[in-house]
Amino acid sequence: MLKGITSFCLLLLLLSLKALGQSNFSLGTHSIAEIEKKGHSSTKLAQTHVLQAIDFTYARAEWNILPPSAFISGKITYYFKSTAGSNDSLFLDLNNQLVISSIEQEGQALSYIHNDNKIRIRLLHPNAGGIDSLSITYAGYPLSTGFGSFHVTASPGGNQYVWTLSEPYGASDWWPVRAELGDKLDSLDVIVFTSTPNQASGNGKLLSITNSADGRYYHWQERHPIAMYLVGIAVGPYEILSDIIPLRTANTPLINFIYPEKLTDWQNAAGYQKNMLQYFDSLIIPYPFSDEKYGQVQFGWGGGMEHQTMSSVSDPGEMLLAHELAHQWFGDHVTCGSWSDIWLNEGFATYFTGIYIERYYPSSFQQWKTDHQENIFQANNGSVFVEDTSSISRIFDGRLSYAKGAMVLHMLRKRMGDEAFYQGLRNYLSSAEHAAGFARTADLKHFCEEASGLDLTQFFSAWIYQEGYANVRLEYNVLPDNILHFHLKQEGSFTPSTTFPLRIPVKVKWGEVDSLLFLNLDTSELDYWIQLNHSATSTPQLFIDSDKDLLARYTLIEVPTEIVPVEVSLFPNPAINSISLHVNLNNGIPQDIHLHSLSGQEIGLQAPIVENNGVILLNPATQISNGIYFLRFRQQEQLFTFRLMFQQQ
Repeated sequence: MLKGITSFCLLLLLLSLKALGQSNFSLGTHSIAEIEKKGHSSTKLAQTHVLQAIDFTYARAEWNILPPSAFISGKITYYFKSTAGSNDSLFLDLNNQLVISSIEQEGQALSYIHNDNKIRIRLLHPNAGGIDSLSITYAGYPLSTGFGSFHVTASPGGNQYVWTLSEPYGASDWWPVRAELGDKLDSLDVIVFTSTPNQASGNGKLLSITNSADGRYYHWQERHPIAMYLVGIAVGPYEILSDIIPLRTANTPLINFIYPEKLTDWQNAAGYQKNMLQYFDSLIIPYPFSDEKYGQVQFGWGGGMEHQTMSSVSDPGEMLLAHELAHQWFGDHVTCGSWSDIWLNEGFATYFTGIYIERYYPSSFQQWKTDHQENIFQANNGSVFVEDTSSISRIFDGRLSYAKGAMVLHMLRKRMGDEAFYQGLRNYLSSAEHAAGFARTADLKHFCEEASGLDLTQFFSAWIYQEGYANVRLEYNVLPDNILHFHLKQEGSFTPSTTFPLRIPVKVKWGEVDSLLFLNLDTSELDYWIQLNHSATSTPQLFIDSDKDLLARYTLIEVPTEIVPVEVSLFPNPAINSISLHVNLNNGIPQDIHLHSLSGQEIGLQAPIVENNGVILLNPATQISNGIYFLRFRQQEQLFTFRLMFQQQ
């Protein structure tokens, strides 16, 4: 979901997003996300009670909605089954503002208590096995809490529209639901009665439109599992713009419910709507709801909300549409199992907007990353994982859940490589346990490790659960024989003792040669020695993370090279296949290296190799026999001789 800062900022945003080829695409993903705080009253946020051992399998929602009235009346029929133990009561969430007229099971009125925004319903068959059902008839004027959940607003042309927005805790403001995450409806039917010329949007397929003397009924049918906060409707005098988009598994309807005065804007958006739907469909798993539809409905909130198969959006801004579309995979098909893991929804939707930019506007992708970094660096604290899920502003923190979540995914992709990264996501989205269900951060980690063969424990622990980012001090000096020595030290921005796993790209321009080095820094401090194969005498130029791939700030310092006393050691001894020679590289690579047998025969050696740990590796050019040998070399005009033994295994 995305939200605008102010109407003025939103106007600037939408204008920038419509300008194709423009470089600053970051506004569409984190500037409005910064205020994506679902503003519900703090008294009703904490959903801490344990998920009841009842599985809701089906809902039939019948609503009467007549804009411009903010009144709703309806009947909700639930089918459910007990999953463990005995349940003599069923619990649902419903705001006290709404009045229940009856709750029935098998034609009999049930006793219930409705207070503190919850309903406790006494069941007829507390120990019954199999599927049971009940119906709730209710009506009232839903509270308009914050930016939703049930609202009436006017379009720019003055038409009146009713719309809903339930994430995270607002569904119970307008209909009786189970508010906790962890249980999806297996299927859903929504029937909305409204007056003409109003149209009603909904989830899934439009099964029928039935006219009556005083209005018409819209019947929407969703046959994929759906979280209750992703149920969304909008009612008003919409213009409908539709198309058929060829995807991998089906020719899928694209249906837009739009304000009539915005018809031209939506017609202009048709090209990139098709591009993004086909691209995401081809990149990961096929669009999960291709047998139903994808669509957007305009509503009066300054951003977007990923209602399943029918996203609600303020306008056809290109990056806004890409963000909400990506949610159909990340958030709708696989839903975060806790609001603590909201980054699995919002971080992915934000990053896939960046991936869309990388594909269609590649020259703007680096600027997208830079802008997200600058947003994250505005403060030195904050983890991607949400500790306090009673705070909506913390759940939907644009700097952390959106921008930092997206950049962590980018770093994960760089660490895994593209092939393993996308394969891990495909496995995550298609797994029997999580597809059309819920997942936690640990589940994503499992599939990424499985696809890459890497142990990502440190990566996830640091970048998801720790606060802040890395501050890296990189000292370097130029040693003889074209050796660069790096001394790296990192501190956490929030807690100095915190370390983050980093694979730092360093571009070196030295004379006519350009080299790209990767310095792995998974600890607080580390040294590297790297020999570059050229003969330049000029001073090298260093560029750290010039593609802006890491969440780190850098200080680069050149330090002088000092001549130090010669100290030499050789290991292992006995040697097996090669010799490791530890010298101080400030004095250069050893010269005039010779290896002789006891009989005086010289053994040819390959060119010395400078390893990243500063050790010189010497490899015999041919197979060598077991026995005693002498290694002799010179460094800083001082001669050294070592007696060693080769002992093949």
